[in-house]
Amino acid sequence: MIRNPFIRRAIGALTLLYSGTFLAAFFNFLAQLTLARSMDLEALGTIAALSSIINLLALIGMGGMNWFLLQVVGREKEKAFRWYFPAAQLVALLTALGIVGLVAYGLTAAKFPPSERLLLLTASLPILLGQLAVELSSVRYQIERRAGQVAFWQVVTQLGRAMVALCLKAVAISSLRAVLVGFGLMGAIAVICSLLAVPARSWDRLLESYRHPHPTLLETAGSAGPFLVFGAIYLIFFQGPIVILEYFRGGTETAQYNIAFLIVSAAMMFPSVFYSKFVAERVFHWGHHDRKKFAAAFYLSAALMAAFGILAMAILMTTAHGLVPWMFGSRYAPSVELLLVMSITIPARFLQSAFSSLLVTGQQTIPRVIYLALAALTSIVASCIFVPALGALGAAYASVIAELVLFLLSWRGLSIHIPEIEPFGWLSPQTIRRSMSVLGDKAAH
Repeated sequence: MIRNPFIRRAIGALTLLYSGTFLAAFFNFLAQLTLARSMDLEALGTIAALSSIINLLALIGMGGMNWFLLQVVGREKEKAFRWYFPAAQLVALLTALGIVGLVAYGLTAAKFPPSERLLLLTASLPILLGQLAVELSSVRYQIERRAGQVAFWQVVTQLGRAMVALCLKAVAISSLRAVLVGFGLMGAIAVICSLLAVPARSWDRLLESYRHPHPTLLETAGSAGPFLVFGAIYLIFFQGPIVILEYFRGGTETAQYNIAFLIVSAAMMFPSVFYSKFVAERVFHWGHHDRKKFAAAFYLSAALMAAFGILAMAILMTTAHGLVPWMFGSRYAPSVELLLVMSITIPARFLQSAFSSLLVTGQQTIPRVIYLALAALTSIVASCIFVPALGALGAAYASVIAELVLFLLSWRGLSIHIPEIEPFGWLSPQTIRRSMSVLGDKAAH
């Protein structure tokens, strides 16, 4: 029986969130496996590159609101409603810019068949809007501390894509056009469902924000700017090698790299969900109002990240040779070496997530963005150097180098900007016990 009330609630919420994460990863894996076994590599590489672009544009369209609103709610509590209307304005504006960007990509750089370019571009637009709808719904439920609903919206997109892939497989259709039209249909359904799920009280709060004095659009953009820039740079950092690989070496090697990338990405969902879906609003609150719990949350979570990061790396490295060819077929045998290379950085990424999660208050968000920008620049430069000569293996090397750079910068940044916290203090059992006691005190907000 667990007596610590914070730990009990945390286990309950995390069980829901990670159940959603597991299902999302499973459905994503199922969709990718089905497509990998039925589509030609060139078309699959085109989908991978398009997905990277849409992910980037969806992050830009969010305007950093998935982090910014959690920060202001953690800082201002009930008064935070004043930000809702200008936040909605900013998201609408940036979504329009994202649509323009997607159209530009579809008409120029995307490797669509010329005769189907307009149709495929039209199908891509609801994919973008669907991702935005899912993200906005998740933020609302995070603010309301409704872990079950957050978990549900994690699953929606991947479930829809898995259904499309399986249906196309059943009727023996494997064209690029059919896949994108199916994904677009699922995106449109996500938009409609998310709008229908918004309760009347949420519209009332938005209207209340409009009627009362509220920050201007420019003030909101300035305050949310670091989070927007961070999100956009993160995707460049994480997915930039895919786009560069497709540009230099084409869809076949991109598809092979994408298999390893997806497997590593699935592992890295663990720290992502923990810090963005579970503790984000709490860390924002504690960072402004309770530094003891702020530190305690770091020590506990860092120990958790280190343990699970090493475990994830060990599992992938011991199963890669048998798992990839068995699941995806002999065409993806080159993905094994890529997976082994990229798995090396998993423990560093898990622990880096703990380090950077503390750089969230006041001016500390600026160095966090700078560190990620330097790592993204490293990723792009290394990709441009290694990919032309080494292909997919060069993209994997670039990813490893960029991850290590980000880890070292985040470690250094934590030491400089939050000197009261020891980056490796979580190695002490005494510190862990003390942190659990602190978080259990008075139910730990």
